[in-house]
Amino acid sequence: MNLKSFTSNQYKLFCEAEGSQHIVSEYALYQILKLIKKYSVRSVLEVGLGIGTISGSILKYAQGRDRRIQCVGTENNTFCLNQLPINLGPQNKNLDVYSEVDRIYSGYKFNLIIIDGAENNLQLVKNMLHKHGIIVIEGDRSGQEKMVKKIFPKAKFVHLISLKKNGEYSVKRTEDFRGGLKLLFIEPDLKQKIHWAALKFKSAMKMWIRKKIA
Repeated sequence: MNLKSFTSNQYKLFCEAEGSQHIVSEYALYQILKLIKKYSVRSVLEVGLGIGTISGSILKYAQGRDRRIQCVGTENNTFCLNQLPINLGPQNKNLDVYSEVDRIYSGYKFNLIIIDGAENNLQLVKNMLHKHGIIVIEGDRSGQEKMVKKIFPKAKFVHLISLKKNGEYSVKRTEDFRGGLKLLFIEPDLKQKIHWAALKFKSAMKMWIRKKIA
């Protein structure tokens, strides 16, 4: 199964889960999994696990390719904490859950940090990233974007957007585009710089097309 089909199946599965009204967009989930594949990501922190759409999909993706990806996440909402073992099933044992970022074991280092919820202690993630780590901000979350840019002023930033609209199976409005994703290469190497430049160009073109068809 290719990555797009896998993503679509995972998204449809979580759309049927209880509490799915605020899950990640299908587009953002696909882009996250693409990053994990492209950069052979081995360790992920998700700030704001919700009902487990992103981390559950990452763990299932890794299992299907006989890879091990360390997944750590934060969540303090009782409903979400109760839903995680239901939605992740056997994979739940491979997810380390903490109530807040400041509770996470200080020795952890991550290749990818996903910000998918409200968190005021983002300064703490600065020492949790590997040298060429990547930060992803799911959805709009302008407050978190400002905080992360302030913490990492030299990071290469790009806002990824989709030209497709939500499918009929989505819990989101079908007249809306499939969400977006904000991506920061914190201390980019050459491969990341080239990738960032290509993504900036694609995003600019998509934004131009959106304005034309609006």
